Amino acid sequence: METVKNFKLKTLYYVAIILFFLGLGILGPVGIYDDTPTYQALSSDRDPFYGIFLWLFSFLRIFGDDFYFRVIVLIQNGLMAYAGISLLRFLEKKYNLNGVWSLLITGCLIAPHLLIPVATTSGMILCNSILSEGICIPVYLLFFTGLLKAVFASESIKETVKHGLISFVLALVLCMSRGQLQAVLIAWFIVMGFLCFVRKKKKWLIGVALLFVAGFFMKSAVNGLYNLGANGVYTGNTSESATMLAHAFFNADLEKEVAFENPDLQAVYEEIRELLVEYELNQAYAPKGLIDFVLYYEDCHDEIKFNHMVVPIHMYARNNGAKPGVETSIRCNEISKELCNELYLQNPGALISTYVKLAIAGLIRTVAYLHPVFILFSVLIFSFAALLVIRQFVRTKRGKSRECSAAVVMTLTLLLIAGLVFSTSFVTACISRYVIYNMSIFYIAFIVLFKESVWTSFVEKNAVKC
Repeated sequence: METVKNFKLKTLYYVAIILFFLGLGILGPVGIYDDTPTYQALSSDRDPFYGIFLWLFSFLRIFGDDFYFRVIVLIQNGLMAYAGISLLRFLEKKYNLNGVWSLLITGCLIAPHLLIPVATTSGMILCNSILSEGICIPVYLLFFTGLLKAVFASESIKETVKHGLISFVLALVLCMSRGQLQAVLIAWFIVMGFLCFVRKKKKWLIGVALLFVAGFFMKSAVNGLYNLGANGVYTGNTSESATMLAHAFFNADLEKEVAFENPDLQAVYEEIRELLVEYELNQAYAPKGLIDFVLYYEDCHDEIKFNHMVVPIHMYARNNGAKPGVETSIRCNEISKELCNELYLQNPGALISTYVKLAIAGLIRTVAYLHPVFILFSVLIFSFAALLVIRQFVRTKRGKSRECSAAVVMTLTLLLIAGLVFSTSFVTACISRYVIYNMSIFYIAFIVLFKESVWTSFVEKNAVKC
């Protein structure tokens, strides 16, 4: 039975979470960034969900933009409070957490929203930003909670199916908000497929696979219909190839000759290449140290993409008959894809080296701040987490531990971290707002794993001695 004291403490933590995010929503500054107008304009350069979300509440603009944005921020923070409490309550019930453990998890839920504004150059208050991150962070937490509920609903197939479908829908929302978050749909498929295998429901694996494939078709269809309704053309996101091309230009060997069949495309390439050489925006000019290299890459990527690629590619598109607006955006995306097809694998050594460095930086930023002091810390905490997972599985197999569910939670967390970091690093840097989704989750999983693997064993051994 839960003590009155623990019940009161848990209630206090729920109230603290609500008050914290309510306070951020009411008193915190609204984050308007360079990308914000593109979501408001339902631009073809953006994935559809967040723009549609803003559009649904656009009628509030009759009361002024300040009121409109404040309502959006309150909704985002309200959803974050709900997501945080949902995860906390699930873990409390699953692991019979007392007030102290609940306090630690509450701190993990709140900490990124305090640290990111201080530790990053953008100073972004996550759920106060009028960017897709503002809605994706709470939805991601709900997805994670739904996946856990599906995994641990062993006593009820109905509950497994219910939470599996809920987490699938949330994964789709994430995919339709940010392209990089397609990794969560892959993670969903791996987890649900493994569940079908473990529970000897192999026939269900066909349904899971069909749903997984359908998810990507649905994402593509919604993106096309979004642009058809908002911009008059059925097309996907028109900025994806530009991001990859900037990455390719950074890694390219600019001294090596690259030949295009189309002379106009060759001229575009040469113009951009000359600019990159002039301004030294390429891996050949990068500093050697890991952190210095990553920071240099981040500066280069945006400068290449927005300052040196845009004009030559747009001019080429317009000179070849593309009309202003979405038609030009589509043609620019096609041109970027053509250039990228030649350049992306042109210098594989540099491409792999950059990928490894960006991925390492992404892993560091998932659990800490990108600074030399935290490199060793990140290695140690990931290693310790992996060792605890192995220990818990081994002890369970040998009958020395009742269950290994906490190890399963950490394994799922590490899968999500790997998927997000390793997929993002293929095309751009893992800046903090791209990998922040798993920070709270990792430390929460670590606390639960530590409690179940280390603390419980310590208490049981001392109880036996007494």
